Amino acid sequence: MTEKPRKNTDPFTGEPGAHPVGTGVGAAGGAVTGAALGAAIGGPTGAAFGTVVGGIAAAYGARGVAEAMNPTTEEEKTGGNTTKSSPS
Repeated sequence: MTEKPRKNTDPFTGEPGAHPVGTGVGAAGGAVTGAALGAAIGGPTGAAFGTVVGGIAAAYGARGVAEAMNPTTEEEKTGGNTTKSSPS
């Protein structure tokens, strides 16, 4: 049995290389951490701000880590529809 290659597609746009699980886990962890730090520094307003900023920053970082651990190849991104063109 051969395993079908994963494209790690975005669930909304279908764009390959999104790594939705890694991004989601990172966002959740970053939001919790940001909320805790924000609450310690700025009270309830800091907690809200920390949740948003921490979640967004960690989501981008986690996507990069997920891509490094499970890279999406160019063939998977294009579906194997690459053509080589010669210069004119």
